[in-house]
Amino acid sequence: MALSVGDLIINIATNIASLQTGLSAATSMVQRFGSNVAAEVRGVNEKIGSITGSFKALAGLTIAGFGAHQFTSMIEGAIDAQAHLKDLGEKAGTTAEKMSSLIPAARLSGTSLDEVAAASGKFSKNLVEIQTGEGKAAEAFKRLGFNASDAARFRRTPCRACSNCRRRRTSTPTTGTRSP
Repeated sequence: MALSVGDLIINIATNIASLQTGLSAATSMVQRFGSNVAAEVRGVNEKIGSITGSFKALAGLTIAGFGAHQFTSMIEGAIDAQAHLKDLGEKAGTTAEKMSSLIPAARLSGTSLDEVAAASGKFSKNLVEIQTGEGKAAEAFKRLGFNASDAARFRRTPCRACSNCRRRRTSTPTTGTRSP
C-alpha cells in the first residue's frame, strides 16, 4: 500500500506529538524523582548534622568538664606547693624564693627539699651558737677557718654558707690524714 505524502506527513506529525507527550511525561517523572531524591538527601544531611551536633556538644561538655577539673587541680597544686615552699623557707630561716632555687640541686643530689630545709634550719641554729664562740659547732667552725663575723654573715645567706663550708671541709684534711 502506497502512502501519499500527505498521509506520511500526518503520520509523522502524529508520531512526533506522541513522542513529545512521552518525553514530557518522562521529563516530569525524572524531575519528580530528582526532587524526591534531593528532599531525602536533605533529610539525611539534617539528621547527620543533628547527630554530629550532638556528638560535638557531648564532646565539648566532656572536654570542658575534664579541662576545668584539671585546671582546678593544677591551680590547687601550685598553691599548695607555694605554701609548702614558704613553710620550708621559714623552717630553714630563708624565703620561699630561695628555697625554690634549691630544687634543682636537691633533685640532682637525690635529696628532698624537706631534708634540705631541715639541714639548713639546723645549720642556722648552729650559726647562732657559733657567734657566741662556744660549743662543738663553734670549735668545728674555727677548724674550718671561719670566725664569729663569718657566722653572722652566713646567717643572712644560709645557702651560700653551706656551699662555703662544704668547700672548706673538702679542702681541709681530716683527723685521720693530718700529719702529727
